[in-house]
Amino acid sequence: GGLYQWFEAMQYTTVEGSQGICPAGWHIPTAEDFMELSQYSRDDLLVSGQLTGNNSTGFTLLLSCFRGGDGVFYDYPFNLWSSTESSDLNANTLYIDAENNQVGIGSYSKEMGLPIRCIKDE
Repeated sequence: GGLYQWFEAMQYTTVEGSQGICPAGWHIPTAEDFMELSQYSRDDLLVSGQLTGNNSTGFTLLLSCFRGGDGVFYDYPFNLWSSTESSDLNANTLYIDAENNQVGIGSYSKEMGLPIRCIKDE
């Protein structure tokens, strides 16, 4: 996978749940999709790499870094873009804080480079 600025990942639309760069039949998750996952602890997710979990959610992911707006790469905390804007300059993310065993919703500048996780359309 890659790291994408929000507008690039969304293919320059602001419509929640858009396909964006995902393949046909898939979409970039909404903040509401991520709210469902944020009800679980980090241990309920299966995270390959630095972390492990019991995968009771069926949601498996690989950890990666992100690129800050300053162009510097960071490896903590882990975030994924959602297709939901929180303001003109920011969009919601799913974050996983391994040190505090938390999963939640964050908001970051759309200029940052974050990974995405596509969700299959129903």
